[in-house]
Amino acid sequence: MKKIMAVIAAAAVALTLVGCANFGAGKTSGTKWSKTFKLDATGTITDADGNEATYSRGFAALSTSKKCSAIETVISLPKADAKGNTLNITKNDKDKKAVVGLAFDTHLTKDASGKEFYDFVLVGARPSDGRWYVERYANVPKDDQKASMTSTKGTMGRTYTALASEGTDGYAGTLTGYDKEDEYTWTVKVTQDVAGTYKIFINGKSVATWKRDLTEAEAADKKNGKAYGQVFVYGNAPKDTKINAKFKSNKDATVGLFADEDEE
Repeated sequence: MKKIMAVIAAAAVALTLVGCANFGAGKTSGTKWSKTFKLDATGTITDADGNEATYSRGFAALSTSKKCSAIETVISLPKADAKGNTLNITKNDKDKKAVVGLAFDTHLTKDASGKEFYDFVLVGARPSDGRWYVERYANVPKDDQKASMTSTKGTMGRTYTALASEGTDGYAGTLTGYDKEDEYTWTVKVTQDVAGTYKIFINGKSVATWKRDLTEAEAADKKNGKAYGQVFVYGNAPKDTKINAKFKSNKDATVGLFADEDEE
């Protein structure tokens, strides 16, 4: 299953997040350590050719720094809005479900022609049924990433590497204990005790490892001494669904989320 995020067009889809550098041009709301991400694919959405779109995808930066080496964040989605209206994260027909994710170790690179690409690891989950995955994406064109994005396709044709064993539906497992009375909530934690080796945990359970060599800049960085990158949140909302997710990060388990001048 390909869940990637290349995008065909920018469109009139609401995407808000907290103000940081952009992987796309998302706006933000909330505080530094507790940020809200909204993606609304209800109503009429169209792609660049004016065709009715079936998916909306979006990224927005969680970090102001490009040197985040570890993070723990609680992701939560209320089951209803302030007026009591149910938040629709599942499209009933064809069983299409919204996905919310956290992307870490994000880097912007260039090829010989100067074209820019993103590489990152994505931890994604469907709050409607708890199915989750951990995947490594490489060479995602920067030009594909917009503030709001729509597509008439369910898959974007990108390839990825699964870092956790996949099931028959392309997902690796199912969250436990995440379905609360008023909200869906789960914790994603990324540690790096050994430089260059990221350990990924979901709700306290070790689920995957991402290992890479340090770059020359990272190896020469005596202050950090670890692999690092920027952190983004991700949403994939099928038509007629919407995402309203809060990301509350744990200061004590997070390293380098903000630029030095913004650290508290």
